[in-house]
Amino acid sequence: MLFSLPVLSRLWRSLNKTIVLAKFFMLPLCSTIFSNEHRRCPRSLSPASRSTQKKGIDLVPFLQPSFSRTPVRQTMEFQIRTALGVLDQDLRLSDADTRLCEILGIESNSVQSCPFEQFLPDESKTDFRRAVTHALRDGSHETSITLQNGDGSYVFVADMQLRRLAAHTVLIQVVDSTRARRIESSIRSLARETAPLTGQAFFDSVTELLAEATGMRIAFVGRRIANDRIRTISVWDDARGGRVDDFEYELKGSPCETVVANDPCFFCDSVCRRFPEDALLQQMQMESYQGIPVHSVAGELLGIIVLLHDRPMEPIPELDPTLTLLAARAGAEMERMESERALLEQLAADQNYMSTILETTGALIIVVDHDGNIITFNRGCEETSGYSRDEVIGKPFWKHLIPEDERPAVIEALKSLSAGHFPATFENHWVRRDGTMRWISWSNTCTLKPDGSVDLVIGTGIDITEKKAMQHDLLQANEELAEQLGAVDQERNLRKQIMETSGAIVLVVDEEGRLIEFNSAAELATGYERTEVIGQSAALLVPERLRTVTMTGLKERLASGSDSSGEYVLLRKDGQKRWITWQNSVYREPLLGRRLLISIGIDITERKKFEEEQQQLFQQIERTFQEIVRERNFRQQILDTAAAIICVADTDGNVIEFNRVAEEISGYTKDELLGKPYFILLPPDQRDSARNRLKQMEDGDVEHNIVYPWLTRSGDERHILWSNSAFFDRQGGMEFVIGTGIDITERVEVERVREELFERLQNSLQELQREREFRQSIVETSSALIIVLSETGQIIEFNRGCEEVSGYRRDEVIGRHFSFLIPVDEGHHVMNRFAEMPLKEIEPNVENGWLTKSGDIRWILWNNSSVTDPQTGQQIIIGTGIDITERKKAQKELATAYEDLKLLNDHLEDRVRERTMQLQAANQELEAFSYSVSHDLRAPLRHITGFIDLIHMKAFELDPQLRKYLDIIADSAKRMGMLIDDLLQFSRMGRTEMSQSVVDLNTLLARVINDLSHEAEGRNIDWHIAELPMVRCDPSMILLVFQNLIGNALKFTRNRDPAVIEIFSEQAEKGTTIHVRDNGVGFDMQYADKLFGVFQRLHRAEEFEGTGIGLANVRRIVHRHGGTVHVVAALNEGADFSFHLPELRS
Repeated sequence: MLFSLPVLSRLWRSLNKTIVLAKFFMLPLCSTIFSNEHRRCPRSLSPASRSTQKKGIDLVPFLQPSFSRTPVRQTMEFQIRTALGVLDQDLRLSDADTRLCEILGIESNSVQSCPFEQFLPDESKTDFRRAVTHALRDGSHETSITLQNGDGSYVFVADMQLRRLAAHTVLIQVVDSTRARRIESSIRSLARETAPLTGQAFFDSVTELLAEATGMRIAFVGRRIANDRIRTISVWDDARGGRVDDFEYELKGSPCETVVANDPCFFCDSVCRRFPEDALLQQMQMESYQGIPVHSVAGELLGIIVLLHDRPMEPIPELDPTLTLLAARAGAEMERMESERALLEQLAADQNYMSTILETTGALIIVVDHDGNIITFNRGCEETSGYSRDEVIGKPFWKHLIPEDERPAVIEALKSLSAGHFPATFENHWVRRDGTMRWISWSNTCTLKPDGSVDLVIGTGIDITEKKAMQHDLLQANEELAEQLGAVDQERNLRKQIMETSGAIVLVVDEEGRLIEFNSAAELATGYERTEVIGQSAALLVPERLRTVTMTGLKERLASGSDSSGEYVLLRKDGQKRWITWQNSVYREPLLGRRLLISIGIDITERKKFEEEQQQLFQQIERTFQEIVRERNFRQQILDTAAAIICVADTDGNVIEFNRVAEEISGYTKDELLGKPYFILLPPDQRDSARNRLKQMEDGDVEHNIVYPWLTRSGDERHILWSNSAFFDRQGGMEFVIGTGIDITERVEVERVREELFERLQNSLQELQREREFRQSIVETSSALIIVLSETGQIIEFNRGCEEVSGYRRDEVIGRHFSFLIPVDEGHHVMNRFAEMPLKEIEPNVENGWLTKSGDIRWILWNNSSVTDPQTGQQIIIGTGIDITERKKAQKELATAYEDLKLLNDHLEDRVRERTMQLQAANQELEAFSYSVSHDLRAPLRHITGFIDLIHMKAFELDPQLRKYLDIIADSAKRMGMLIDDLLQFSRMGRTEMSQSVVDLNTLLARVINDLSHEAEGRNIDWHIAELPMVRCDPSMILLVFQNLIGNALKFTRNRDPAVIEIFSEQAEKGTTIHVRDNGVGFDMQYADKLFGVFQRLHRAEEFEGTGIGLANVRRIVHRHGGTVHVVAALNEGADFSFHLPELRS
């Protein structure tokens, strides 16, 4: 060989781009480039590489790359994942670099004579031989082929270049293109999914799919908002779960500053070290960075697209065209969104301009639909009619505003306008809220729908009540103006019609003081025609002595942008002067940026004549006001001295008056409650109903004599009897509510006690009646024998039970002496005992025979008592008996069985003593076995682990395979120790004495979850834990049950995101069932019986650790508590383990 393969490999990875540029030059140029590249990335060259350079080997013919790659940017540092090897004529490897050995899974010392075809699937071998033949014949050949490593566990697609080195020797250059193909697929998905999207959805999709395609952690798109700042539009962060909030980014000292300078850049690592002033990078600890600028169609910089990662990253040249395309698409989308924003601002400005004219004009402007329902009702209409906009919107305009005798004509006029007969003018009366009439002169027009039909009717009116004499002139002017209206787009036509048909003077003045708008009302007021004044100074309309001051004030208002109003003198063309009241507003054109002064004026010359009369009226109002003040003071004295509670609240329930009595009863002062809702004085359950009552009062439904409680400051409850009234204004709207109340707490308490006593009396009577009926039913229906005797022995009562047992009917025995029921052999004894015994000492429980009508004898157990008859005062005996004839027979049989049982019991006691001795001996043997396992088996394990640790101290001298064997032995010894511990615990669990008590399972559960918190750390676990009951159990044993079941749930959900663990209980028959359910890997239920055996496992130890004893312990503990264990599971769907504990016993 003329050179070393490892040297070629390192040179290839370090100098790929430089060699592409110098592929037609010889060694001197290569050496120079090598030196420069070495200074830029010193870590990419080894000493072997530098020694190869000094030897002057001509590398260009062998290392010339054949796969085109995007040129590396100045800020990029990366390493091409290329492997090199040499094949002889028998297709055996004669040399290979480290990278190729890693890919093929072989050791570097076993490369020599290794057959290369063993790394080729059968279907690729023929193609590879053909490629080698072409390379030997033509000097070089390129192909894509499938390779696999030595054990077949890794199969990948490789781009391969073969170059002839000698007559029978071929240099192979292998590039793993699996990643490139995956990236290509991601790029296609990125282009396909973002193609139909626009706006924010487009940018959100771009950042998410870019992060997925590149494997980068963060992707964001930002808009440049200033020369030194970027504002993000969409941010995707995989580490934080996806979409995150936008933020602003400082450009200075950041890599984005380079991108904003129209220079795409990529930093494969150490980006934080390169840009220490970038606070955001330092905070997020980013390691790699890629950015590309976003331009408009005209080439203006709009923003950037940035990719960030917290690990070093290799460049993805395949992604560069897609990033360029996405940047162009993002630029177009940013321009489109900016155009939409400008258009919306223009529309808002136009609407503001129109609204300003509508609200500041002195004319009445009303817009209705073709059915006459009001859509727009401006301020002039509100002031003239006395109705607010909210009261009339959506209602027919004639309902409130047109007198009844004029409504038919007005409705006909509306129909005419809706039929297309517009513009039109007419006059009619308006009825104000107070009932007075106003004459209104209307100029009406319509807006059209796209199909040419009428959409809206616009009426512009002037109050001509005081100017009825000028009706003819104004009507003629309105008709002339209506004829001049043109058909333009609907919004501009509406605005122009409003201005032109308005009876108010409309002037628009620019920043230079020139008139640019002059409506027909202004022509009528000034005597000038529009063509005479447009473009002229507004000073033309101001008296000469006032021109300087007026024009200066006009420019100041334009400069400040503030609105104003006032009354000024207008100079007509004929020299006459008219008083005009002006409403001025400043409007800024959004496109040109200039400011315009919109002045709306109304001729008030006639009104000036009435100012003196108004002054007199004001004086009269002042006198009236003083009288109101005196009356208010008088009423305040009434409030303060009244013995009743007086509380006044507004329509929202806020207190506006609270007298002295209210303060004394509630404990609150007036200052504490003023402005606060009076509902705070009510119990919480009464507050909603109080709010509803307040709303009912607004509709005129005022309640009187209603009782509801007050809560005092101390928390006591006082009952108040209220009489409410409401004050309404002239328009019928409620202004405030007056509540007058009397404290009736004591009276309510007396009523409550009286009602309670009456109810108790009623209940007692009912109970007495029920008891009487109940006792009678007992006597009649009871299966017991009930007999009542007089003090001389005559039968008074004989119930159905006595009839059934004796065979006698009731009517056969009533009045007879009871002796005929006593057998002959007992008769003398019973009769003597009855005759000699005082009634007050009657025996309570007596057994004796009863002689039935058929002659049989039945044994009866009597419970006797005596009472005094309340009517006669005599003592009577009540006997309640039970037929115990069968029990007597059973007692005889039981006595015989008892003797037999006693003999058997003596024999069993001997057997128990013998069995107890055997169990004690077995326990002693088990203790000896446990000691042997604990000590004798542990000692060899300690020796094994100790010597393995000693060997590990010198493990660096051993072969890697031997180190692997040592690790296996150490792990096996550790597992053996765990098995011994679990086996000992299982052994002790069966003989540990139980100490049961009442235990709160919630406390045990919290302790177990806290102990297992290290296993849940860093995982996404969704816990669903219900309240658990109190049970009687051994707390230490049930704690072990929870540890095993919850530990298994955490273990077998390790590969779930999120993991779901549910813990809950069910009240089952005669006890409680506790469930631990998860969504883990689960298992097949056909193996469920194996779960609870010792050392039984359903998963390999490599998948899930464990010894197989935990569930056996669970079953043994639950069985010792008298319970059962169940499990329900499905493969890959989780498992539900439950255990049943018997009911709580005292």
